[in-house]
Amino acid sequence: MTKLSPDAFYELPAHSRGQLLALWGKADKALDTSAGFSGEIVFLDNGDGVFPRLTCAKFPRWRKDLSPALRAERFLREIKLQAAAHYHPNVHWPFNVILILGVPIAYFRRWEGDLSDFIEDSHWGDLGRLSLIIQLAAGLAHCHARGLIHQDLKPQNVFIRDLQSSFTLPPTDLWLRPLVADFGSVNLAADVGEFTGSRPYMAPEQWHETELGEWTSVFVLGIMLHELMSRGVHPIGERSSDWHRHINPGFNRWQQNKRWRRWVSAGCPIAQPLADYGLADLVTACLATSPSDRPPLREVQAMLLDMLHRRSASAAHQVDLFLRMAESQSAAAEWQHLKSSIEGLERAINEHYPRSTA
Repeated sequence: MTKLSPDAFYELPAHSRGQLLALWGKADKALDTSAGFSGEIVFLDNGDGVFPRLTCAKFPRWRKDLSPALRAERFLREIKLQAAAHYHPNVHWPFNVILILGVPIAYFRRWEGDLSDFIEDSHWGDLGRLSLIIQLAAGLAHCHARGLIHQDLKPQNVFIRDLQSSFTLPPTDLWLRPLVADFGSVNLAADVGEFTGSRPYMAPEQWHETELGEWTSVFVLGIMLHELMSRGVHPIGERSSDWHRHINPGFNRWQQNKRWRRWVSAGCPIAQPLADYGLADLVTACLATSPSDRPPLREVQAMLLDMLHRRSASAAHQVDLFLRMAESQSAAAEWQHLKSSIEGLERAINEHYPRSTA
């Protein structure tokens, strides 16, 4: 019997790999691909008349410096952390996990895009933008309550669910739901001393390699609040679209460490403060260089909800109702299917890569 290569899954042609993932995911066919902090993604189409129609399969990136066993263990760690945030409607989660040819695979629902796809949308008004950032604060607070510190928060790691794509709803800006995604970077500073994230969204304590916590998420939330309400301007004073879309020369310039170290050393100045004084002051508070000077997430959430209420009592009521529902759902018992799937994946990894007892 021919022994398979440890990297047999990665050695498959991309088309064949997609077909295999579609088969195990019970999908009709594989579509395009993407990549995240620690994994590759294949998007799947379940076919006409199936809900949800679009899903995706994520698996660890192939890295020469990591053994197949270590790649599998690190990916399992990521999935366990992501499952620990279940169930909150503002957190992205897998619905199934399996092992294929020694490679762990996580299946997720595919949503309507990520936050970077919506920031510059001229048809999306302030009420919807405030509604979304309030929900994002709630999702992050839920993660921190469970000991999860996301070190790579950025618009690309905030997936967007558009309820209007699934349901017939009255026209309004309030139907977009953010989901915190990509847990590959979660708790890396505490676990292995790795502090990095995406440069334009790294907090001062990440650059200084000091303790991370809820205050780190508050800093990034402040950046994204400014981007959202300015329609795409980073607090540093430049539009962020080239970085989001990997367009040069802008992308390469934004990837330079010294650029962001200078900004942090200067006190994270906001080049073009928001016109709304209340929002501008909140962004300034979130971007305080000292973590102890930043407000906690729940306080940010409450302040934003109050600002939304001043603009529209009905919009604020709808968001508050959603937050109460989310709080109730997240307090529910564990999802046994997901729990048993992850336990099964861990057993399969341990059997496929037995640890040496020597």
